[in-house]
Amino acid sequence: MKYMLMAYDGDFHQSPPEEQQRRVQQHRRALGELIAGRRKRGLVLVSLGLDRRPEPITIKNLRGSFPTVAGPFAETKEVVGGFDIIDFDSRLEALEFAAHEHTHEGHVAEVRPVLEMAWVESVGAGAPLSQHFMISYLIDEALGMKQTPEQIESCVRQREGVANEYLARRMRRGESAWWAGARLDWSRNSTTFRIGARGSYTKSDGPFAETKEVLGGFAILSCTRDEAIAWTRKLLPRDGDIASITPITSISWFYHGAAS
Repeated sequence: MKYMLMAYDGDFHQSPPEEQQRRVQQHRRALGELIAGRRKRGLVLVSLGLDRRPEPITIKNLRGSFPTVAGPFAETKEVVGGFDIIDFDSRLEALEFAAHEHTHEGHVAEVRPVLEMAWVESVGAGAPLSQHFMISYLIDEALGMKQTPEQIESCVRQREGVANEYLARRMRRGESAWWAGARLDWSRNSTTFRIGARGSYTKSDGPFAETKEVLGGFAILSCTRDEAIAWTRKLLPRDGDIASITPITSISWFYHGAAS
């Protein structure tokens, strides 16, 4: 089963460079130990670091118009700083890894099951101004849980159609293309860890913040900033749909064996 481990840090970019580097190295060390211990078993792992400078962009479908605002979707002290998606043998294994992945005080990690995931990469000439962006789909779960399976499937297929359109257009131009997407389980099925002094932690059921809209899934694509905005509008077909666009500072992908 794949789990998404979202990292929340309110002070990363305000920390001294040496502290930022220490946290990054701690994260890489934890992932390295995980990979080393899983050599004989299947493993899918994707790791992303997100940028907060420049500000993320939030787009909302308001009766067919798409106003954009600077900043994240929720006014919270802690914002998503990055995430890992990893195959674990059990939920317990995912929770144990999340509890000890980071050790600095104030770190918050949310563990959420991934319902489905897909990725496509095509290497071409590339576009000089391309970079990777994460488009986060934000949902009102009170309304989302009232949807029929057919309505959910229709939304999933619509977003798959946008992904196929993106890939076809990039390939026609001979440009490199990178698209990854995931749909997450309901936030009530997540677990949140808050790291305290000397590596202690508290664990609670549910997402890290109580907000109306929570992360329901994401797409990662390679393009320019203006293209990211244009593609995001295509991904918001329904009135009230919201997405947040965040630049990606680092991305790594690892796969071996048979994924679960």
